[in-house]
Amino acid sequence: MPKWAFLLIVAAVVSVSLPFTYLQLKARWEEAKAKVQQQTKLQAVRNNLILIAAAADTYFAQEPTKNSVTVAELKRWLVGALPLKSVEGEDYDAMVLPRSWETISMQLPSGQTVEWRKK
Repeated sequence: MPKWAFLLIVAAVVSVSLPFTYLQLKARWEEAKAKVQQQTKLQAVRNNLILIAAAADTYFAQEPTKNSVTVAELKRWLVGALPLKSVEGEDYDAMVLPRSWETISMQLPSGQTVEWRKK
C-alpha cells in the first residue's frame, strides 16, 4: 500500500471519529460542570450558616437573659452587617436558634439538607 493511501485512510478515520470524541468529552464536561456548580451552591449555603452561627454566639454572649433568637433579629450581629443572600431559594429569616444550639441546618427546596455543627 502506498504511503499516501495509508495517510488518506488515517485522515478519514480521524475525521469520522473526532466529532464523536468531542461529543463524549462535551457531555462529560457538562456533567462535571453541573456537579461543581451544585457543590458551590451548597458551600455558599454552608457559609451563610457559619455567619449565622457566629452572629448567634455573639448575640447570646451579649444577651445572657435570652433563650432563643431568630435570624431576622441577628442582622446587626452578622459580620460586616452583610445581608444573607439566598442561593437556592432558602429563607433564613424564619430560622430560630435556641441558646443551646449544636447544629444549624437548612432544608433546601431541592430536598438537600446543609448543616453546620459547633466544634
